[in-house]
Amino acid sequence: MDGVLVDSEPAMARSAVEGMAEYGITASPEDFTPYLGTDEKTYFGCVAELHGGTYSDALGRRIYDIYCETAPSRVVPFAGAAEAVIRIHKMGYQTAIASSATKRKLEVNITASRIPREALGCIVSGSDVVKRKPDPEIFLTAAARLGLSPEACIVAEDALSGVKAAKAAGMICFGITTTFSAEILLEAGADCTAAGVAALVPYLEAQKNGG
Repeated sequence: MDGVLVDSEPAMARSAVEGMAEYGITASPEDFTPYLGTDEKTYFGCVAELHGGTYSDALGRRIYDIYCETAPSRVVPFAGAAEAVIRIHKMGYQTAIASSATKRKLEVNITASRIPREALGCIVSGSDVVKRKPDPEIFLTAAARLGLSPEACIVAEDALSGVKAAKAAGMICFGITTTFSAEILLEAGADCTAAGVAALVPYLEAQKNGG
């Protein structure tokens, strides 16, 4: 979701910086980059500790309050992403969103993505699993809900932890270069890279045509 369908990472980092400032923690947006794709306790907690602070549920809630309040003006869909998902759905492929984000954040981002719910076969949030990326549980859960075997699935991921989770699940992984370079994504295990999720459309069309 984040970094693949919507450009939300800067908004999340900005909200975290603002929320932490209220708790006396001085962070910068760049501090969060190494923790992209991880759960909130890792994402917020590691940066808080970096600056001598401590993560708490209250801090997490405050950051999400700021994020959800400002999302309409800060979170934008990537060009062509919604159209690609709709096209893939109409081609007969099943689709799912599997994100480490909480259900609250995920709902806000799906609205921002402009993807109609009927184009999504299932939605799995970080709240639905025990283990988070780079563990493959979230992708295996999505596959199971769709009734598909892991090897029949393709994951589009921009985060290194997500790439590793996809490969651990036994799935093909398209590395999306919105956050990290193609070289870094390939080194993490991505099978190929693309500038955006729209690249899946010609790939899947070729698969249907025996390419």
